[in-house]
Amino acid sequence: MKFYTQAAEEIETQIRKLVEEDRELKEKIDRITKVKGLGLITAVTVLCETNDFRLFYNIRQAVSYAGLDVVLKKTHIPLRFMWG
Repeated sequence: MKFYTQAAEEIETQIRKLVEEDRELKEKIDRITKVKGLGLITAVTVLCETNDFRLFYNIRQAVSYAGLDVVLKKTHIPLRFMWG
């Protein structure tokens, strides 16, 4: 377990170094980590998974991607036909 803890710490140190070297990336990370509970690793992960948020054309798409857009869709089919 000690090996994995040390490896994780080394990786995080390398990520911090890379972030510090890129002013634009650092600004984005700083903005994301202002949200309570979001740290460096989460911010980097979000930026990587969303291609720096370029995958979205509007905020609704980002909210949907995050799974925060709970939508109740109604069907015109009566429930008795759906479940027998």
